[in-house]
Amino acid sequence: MYKSTDGGKTWANIGLADTQHIASVIIHPRNPEIAFVAALGHAYGPNDERGVFRTTNGGKNLGESAFQG
Repeated sequence: MYKSTDGGKTWANIGLADTQHIASVIIHPRNPEIAFVAALGHAYGPNDERGVFRTTNGGKNLGESAFQG
């Protein structure tokens, strides 16, 4: 997963590098530091980066918030 803070001129990897598929990213409407990421992981096998992840600090940490598997 990548994040840009300059309108897309540069991008930084903020995690979930092995997820392969991200279904959705939801950013809080009033606080852009809060976001939820629905990561599918490897579609046909187990993967630790499958689940719903949450950040409250703009992606510095992506903590698991629900299912993982």
